[in-house]
Amino acid sequence: MSTSPSIDACWFGKLPSIGDFVGRRMPHALATDWDYWLRSGLDQLRSEAPESWTQRFIHSPIWFFLTPAPVTGVPACGVIAPSVDRVGRFYPLTVMSLAGAQQQAMAEPATLSRFLAGAHAAVVDARRLPLSPDELDARLAALPSPFEHRAAPAMPPLIADILADLEAASEATGAASPVAMPSADLRSVLAKGADSSVWWVSPTAQWSFQEFSLGGALHRPLFLRLFQGASR
Repeated sequence: MSTSPSIDACWFGKLPSIGDFVGRRMPHALATDWDYWLRSGLDQLRSEAPESWTQRFIHSPIWFFLTPAPVTGVPACGVIAPSVDRVGRFYPLTVMSLAGAQQQAMAEPATLSRFLAGAHAAVVDARRLPLSPDELDARLAALPSPFEHRAAPAMPPLIADILADLEAASEATGAASPVAMPSADLRSVLAKGADSSVWWVSPTAQWSFQEFSLGGALHRPLFLRLFQGASR
């Protein structure tokens, strides 16, 4: 049973610990559209680089994104990363949080950054250790919601204490490095009538900062830009 506002964080894709597609809580309509975009992008990548597409894909960075309702049905933010399942089939892993009826606006920048940093760290560990689906879910359940909530019912003290312990334990690992935020006005991305999404890479030892905005729906050129595995 969901007891935390952030447990509505959903995810879908491939994990090295599992030999098939796996995910939690992603709405069916969104999962269908998202999967279609990713599959068509992978097909295009294979077609353009039949000898090197796997290396281009798997050596691409982890991207952060913020999308308005016209793109994902509801406002969403999260991370998408190249991944592979236990038997070697390549497919991205996506973690995102969706704004709901009680979530009307973006949370404060510090809260958004903590969510994205925690999601990034969870995705890195899911591929590296690797994490099981339940272990990945537990990591995501401990993250703050990146969207503001209206008045929410208070949690029972015991549940609140458990969640606080989970969050403290996650922070104590030091795994969630700070996320460099884009220059775009993120709140304007969620404004009524907005249709442009924002995509960015937080700098690491391997990757420099990257940022761009995209108007309209998800398409193959966007996938190729995310998973070109070249610009550093």
